[in-house]
Amino acid sequence: MVSMTPSLTQIAGLSLVAGCLKRTAGVFVLLLVLVGCDGSGAAPAVPTRVSVETVGTAEATPDATSTAIVRGIITLPPSWTPVPTSTIGPTATPAPLPTATAVPSLGTIYYIYAGDSIAAVDVATRDSRLIVTFGVGQPITDLSLSPDGLLLAYVAPGNGSAREVYVSSLDGTYRQQVSCLGFAEVRGAAWSADSQRLAWFAGQSPDSPVDLFTAVIAGSNTCPTGNNQREVLSLDSTLAREVVWSPDGTRLFFSDGVVYSVDVATGQRSPALTEVSGLGSDFNLRFRPGQPTMLTILRADLDFETGASGGRVVELDVSNPSELLAERSLPGALIHRVEWSGDGRYLLISEDAVVNFYDSEQQRILTLVTGQQTFARAIFSPDAQQMAYIGLDPANPAQEQIFVVDLSSGESRQITALSEGSIGSVVWAEG
Repeated sequence: MVSMTPSLTQIAGLSLVAGCLKRTAGVFVLLLVLVGCDGSGAAPAVPTRVSVETVGTAEATPDATSTAIVRGIITLPPSWTPVPTSTIGPTATPAPLPTATAVPSLGTIYYIYAGDSIAAVDVATRDSRLIVTFGVGQPITDLSLSPDGLLLAYVAPGNGSAREVYVSSLDGTYRQQVSCLGFAEVRGAAWSADSQRLAWFAGQSPDSPVDLFTAVIAGSNTCPTGNNQREVLSLDSTLAREVVWSPDGTRLFFSDGVVYSVDVATGQRSPALTEVSGLGSDFNLRFRPGQPTMLTILRADLDFETGASGGRVVELDVSNPSELLAERSLPGALIHRVEWSGDGRYLLISEDAVVNFYDSEQQRILTLVTGQQTFARAIFSPDAQQMAYIGLDPANPAQEQIFVVDLSSGESRQITALSEGSIGSVVWAEG
């Protein structure tokens, strides 16, 4: 194990400018495909600050000063190696932008890069940097953003073969280990609504049965007594996944094949809240913002003709989590991920080949992206004015990149220029 210094500034600072790409027909095309429950075909009212009435794409040649991110054989701590500046002629350097035309902040997208690092890319400027790593080949998983937008939580190497839960500041200069179990199997890292606690699953050896744990962020430097790390529920399960806090912080809901809940204070577990489908575990648990008793999940589903798998979106009213809950279906076929906007009205639905936008009030669907060849993992910007998704680079179809779509203009931009390396969990923070 190679330890890291508290500051990771030596691996930050790479700036890149990736050109906007024009989508070809059928591949990453923004489609105004409206499916109205009333059958009128009228354009849906998307967020009050957004009107998706026209579809446009921005086309530009990458600036001559742009540099691709290259991940090569490097010494620790790892860094991204830019193309040598000597290859860029002096005439290619653009003139400084006037102060009056400074690019407004559109927030920052954080993602797991190549399975062993956390990277950040500024959405407006496309400046990219590496903020957290434990070394090449040292896996980082389960990246999530605290509800207050101030901290990142993730699972990374601990002592020896152990995996632990960590939090870091958004610039990576502060890092704190939260858990201190010394277990080799750790997953989850789910935030409470007040950004003060984390919940996760952990087992003593890889792929072993896991139990459910919680801890407070404050006092983590004296774990387990200082941060009240404790086992909330002994599950001894190999199926447990997808833990989420109730908005009031009193219960944890999780999938153990089907959905259950547990009282955080007493450890009392509910009966099964969903029925066994026989096609796989319930997954992608999300509470709907503004509706604290409405839990959205994906019920495992299967296309028996093609063999394709995914889930269908259902909502559960969990106001009385002591009996089997009634389900209300939402649109979608074989879905892999859903995300609500901050006001709880709009839903992004990532399927195999498309990303759909669902207006729950007007009950209409807008297809935003089609022709996908990789799992889109679509997410909203904090203000729901834009969305980001993972797509394949038109210039390098084997490489994943992050694209951003403005929901007002329909403009789509590629904001990363990775030459290699995968993209894992993706979150979007303000500022």
